[in-house]
Amino acid sequence: WSSDVCSSDLIAPVDQLCAPAQVFANASASVRLLDSCGSCFDEPADCVVRQQGQRLIVDARTRSCDCPSCGACADVCVPVETSCRLPPLLAGSYTVVDGPLSMTLEVVPGLPGREPPPAPDRCIATDVAEAI
Repeated sequence: WSSDVCSSDLIAPVDQLCAPAQVFANASASVRLLDSCGSCFDEPADCVVRQQGQRLIVDARTRSCDCPSCGACADVCVPVETSCRLPPLLAGSYTVVDGPLSMTLEVVPGLPGREPPPAPDRCIATDVAEAI
């Protein structure tokens, strides 16, 4: 029998932000945040999105857990992805911000019961100045 010992939730070091190209107003949508070099014991913990006018400030948190009976964690990078649910939004342009990363999210009027057509997310990374 073993129990994991977890640190308190810490702000995740995010190096990639991904968002849908377009979402419908008042519909459910999420953004994804990636820490490309977490440890093998890191896991997503929580995500808070604060709306300040047309800015959506995202704070993703990770939890690092030690597993005394699991052995040492290899010295390799393990991607840790966190999904953050956005609040219902009115139609318009919003800026999604996480630390140094920011991108525009277009919210368009929608039809009840309909979702926008599937499209790949747009992503921006800390080492790339434009959306990829």
